Amino acid sequence: MKTQTLKLAIQTFFVSFIFLVSNALYGQSPGGVSSGLYLWTKADAGVTATGSQVSQWANQAITTTMTTQASRTASANVTLENNTFNYNPTLVFDGVSNQMLQGQFASPSSNPALIFAVVQHSSTTENSLGGVYSLGGEGASGIVYDPNANGYSVDAAGGNCSPTSDVRGTPGIIRVDYNSASTTAGAFSAFNGKESGACGGLSLNAPDGSFQIGGRTWGNTSLNSRIHAGRLAEVAHYDINSLPNGAVDVKKIESYLAIKYGITLDKSGGGSNGDYLSSDGNTIWDASDDAGAYHNQVIGIGRDIGSGLNQKQSHQVDDKTRLYIGPTLAASNDANTGTIPLNNFVVIGNNGGQMKSTGSTEYPSGLNIFSRIDREWKITKSGTPAGVFMDITLGASPINAADLVLLVDDNGNFSDGGTTSFANATGLEDVMSVSGSTVTIKVISTITTAGGANYITLASTSSNTPLPIELGDLTAFFNGDQLMVDWKTISETNNDHFIIEASKDGKLFL
Repeated sequence: MKTQTLKLAIQTFFVSFIFLVSNALYGQSPGGVSSGLYLWTKADAGVTATGSQVSQWANQAITTTMTTQASRTASANVTLENNTFNYNPTLVFDGVSNQMLQGQFASPSSNPALIFAVVQHSSTTENSLGGVYSLGGEGASGIVYDPNANGYSVDAAGGNCSPTSDVRGTPGIIRVDYNSASTTAGAFSAFNGKESGACGGLSLNAPDGSFQIGGRTWGNTSLNSRIHAGRLAEVAHYDINSLPNGAVDVKKIESYLAIKYGITLDKSGGGSNGDYLSSDGNTIWDASDDAGAYHNQVIGIGRDIGSGLNQKQSHQVDDKTRLYIGPTLAASNDANTGTIPLNNFVVIGNNGGQMKSTGSTEYPSGLNIFSRIDREWKITKSGTPAGVFMDITLGASPINAADLVLLVDDNGNFSDGGTTSFANATGLEDVMSVSGSTVTIKVISTITTAGGANYITLASTSSNTPLPIELGDLTAFFNGDQLMVDWKTISETNNDHFIIEASKDGKLFL
């Protein structure tokens, strides 16, 4: 009997040990980069809230011991918003004096910091610094909003440096790199991967283990106004010396954040700048392909085991292009019940062309095409995700789905013989559908090549579905008892006539 009891105890210990080791080895982290991760907060995990009021934001870095999780100070007004950043939640800080989250690490980090934050500052002009993430006490490492540059910068004792460009109202990834734990010499900030100039040698105070999210006050009443005004979706703090692969690890982290929050990484300088990497180091979007012509408004969906990414729907900031696991676009990413196989991705960018026709004749002959829009999309697919849909919102209505032609090309030249056309008029009603001015393409999974790139655009075969014109000046004035309307088009192709409708109530037009 005693032998059996001892045997059971040993088995139980063995199973528990294996679980802990597995959790440490395979625990998720930003971009799959876990080495040196000190703090990781994200709005889709670890948030304690009553209603929308946030009381705590728990650290997701499994190797860090916390004395106190990030908790709201006094009656701080920090709220949780759903479906704000690319269908993902975010925390909102109202910029009111001394309202933020504050916590305590069990032991302070004495190494140079590498900090990432996904933010959207309010569009208002601030008169003081605004803390995004700050290590205590005052004057240690961190990210602050600089009111002089309207951008984000490197924090220091008695000053800040290396501000980004004006980013008010623009969602983005802020990164701050420190080379030293005692000075800002060589430190710099970056916005969506575009680095600002390096700092001089401002001093840094030693951190005491405390930290603030959304503020930089540190018990000094004269600093109580240094509160973030805007949204904050995710924060990651690393020991920069612990990253085993340096710049590659940074790219993995920024790629994870960019896919999740629908942000386009900067490709300035060429090379690998702007590339998107999965956590296993594979390139899922090459910014330099096609001379970078399609590296505009890059968005993607995908599932990455190393980072815990499971992004099932994504859209451009202006919401004119959406990519999602269909058949239904959900209210939030979490509400989308579709599935993506592990380590599968679909990433798209466009050529910057207009969402209308200006007379392009780059399309195959023999299709009786009346017009095609200037916008082209490049689609890269890693793996074989099924059920991928794409919405395109045009500035034209009505649109007859039977008149539309989806052009799919192998190299971006739609007139050199490598183009395949898909049209609802041929009986393939499941190719596209139309609701108002939005065209839904239902066959992204089947028309694209795994491990390669395809290019698409939309065309019309009929004047009954004219693709949009570009309207310039429009004025209206009374001439006696008559309303006169003058307008000018900047461009139009195969346009037959205009119809003017009037309304007394803004609802019924005749």
